[in-house]
Amino acid sequence: PEDISDTKIKVVVREKDVDSGEIVFEEDVPNESKLEFSGTSVTWSKSTPHFATTVTNTGSIASEAYECRVIKNDDSEKEYFTFTVDSLAPGETREYTQAFEIVPEDFNEKGIIPIKATAYKGEEAVAYTVTDIVVSEPVVAQINNGEETLEMTYGKSSQLSVAVAPWSEIAGDAVYYSSDVNVANVNQQGEVYAAGNGSAKIGVFYPSENVYDEIEVSVSGESEPPAEPTATPTATPLPVATSSPTPSPSPSTKSAFLCSGRGGLAHREEK
Repeated sequence: PEDISDTKIKVVVREKDVDSGEIVFEEDVPNESKLEFSGTSVTWSKSTPHFATTVTNTGSIASEAYECRVIKNDDSEKEYFTFTVDSLAPGETREYTQAFEIVPEDFNEKGIIPIKATAYKGEEAVAYTVTDIVVSEPVVAQINNGEETLEMTYGKSSQLSVAVAPWSEIAGDAVYYSSDVNVANVNQQGEVYAAGNGSAKIGVFYPSENVYDEIEVSVSGESEPPAEPTATPTATPLPVATSSPTPSPSPSTKSAFLCSGRGGLAHREEK
């Protein structure tokens, strides 16, 4: 039947050819959903942990959708992420995977991170599963306790703090680098110098383990160079009018009077 609520199963046992009565068993038919986790693990891909689990509804009716919280399984109960377990039909199975981030301090002294995933209906835990992150070499590095940015003043320096885990003693030598040395440069002791206004990424890399981390460095406070004076353009002189040349005078006619030997006056035209 589609609805088996309030249904019971009755079993009667009678011994054959014996008149000593019978034994009767009667049980309610389960009428509920039931989640079960299986195959839970954490694997690594491109230096990132990936949580994986399989959820099955082993009950007799469809399950509700539940919120599942994935935490560090210790007193801190640090939450890594949540996901939704979908409604499942009776007998239905669903696989779930999720990438997440860890930091060096998550590892315990044995190099292990205990993980627990719990499906909740409101505040009530419906089902749970546990697993461990266990690694034999360093897998994560961190600068300045995970801070994303470092604000610096031009001309100042700052010492980076770097952690690598687990097993930091076998991580090998760190290599520091800058995306723009004109903004911020770093020496191989992890000291950053603010060289000019702007932003640059400073990183630390462990070649032997292929793990790294980066931080954004923002530099301000560099004085702008004084602006060069702009020369006032000289006005183009206007053309000056040239006076017409004075024409040479034409020969003129003169009159002259000459004395004669006779005491008389004589008049001569002179060209």
